[in-house]
Amino acid sequence: MIDSAAKASYRQSLKDLRAELVEAEQSNDSARGEKIREQIDFIENELSGAIGLHGRDRRAASAAERARLSVTRAIKAALAHALPPERKQPGRAQPVMGPLIPFIDSIPEADRNAPRKLRHPI
Repeated sequence: MIDSAAKASYRQSLKDLRAELVEAEQSNDSARGEKIREQIDFIENELSGAIGLHGRDRRAASAAERARLSVTRAIKAALAHALPPERKQPGRAQPVMGPLIPFIDSIPEADRNAPRKLRHPI
């Protein structure tokens, strides 16, 4: 927000800079013209931030409105991150005795088919 005196000063500066830009273009001074264009762009950006539609002043939000917006944003952010991310399930590692499992499983099977006196004790 800028006051009316600052806006009037900015507008006068714009008029002066535009006149200087015309002079610079007539004298083919491109470096000076570029600097003037940068100044004009800066002033226009400052004025556009302070002036709304149809040249009316922008109104600043009340303290209550700013507080309401801040709380709303904080609640939305908290809800967006309320749940922790899903945990990754680690893949099961192959047991050290993995290659021997078929052999170990075959021992009881062989015992069932063996005569009683030759079986392994349980």
